[in-house]
Amino acid sequence: MARTFVTTTDNPANYFTQFDQWIAWDEVVCGYYTKNYVARIAAVSSELSAKEMDQAIEDAVDEIIDMDLRYISPVTGKEVGYVKIVEPDSE
Repeated sequence: MARTFVTTTDNPANYFTQFDQWIAWDEVVCGYYTKNYVARIAAVSSELSAKEMDQAIEDAVDEIIDMDLRYISPVTGKEVGYVKIVEPDSE
């Protein structure tokens, strides 16, 4: 199964390949805290296997995408939404 995550449309970095830059943009520059948002939605526990954990995160990502939330970026002043991304070389 390909690992997926969600990112904002204005984040110039890739969660999977440029995590330090991605998290800096997401949390420090914009204050989105997308990882925390996914964690609040995902039905995870320490009792899940790695495969089940990946599925729970995928389900949370799909739920976030389905909600199609839009808001104004505090940095650019433009409309921002969420997009699903797939880990490179995992398809």
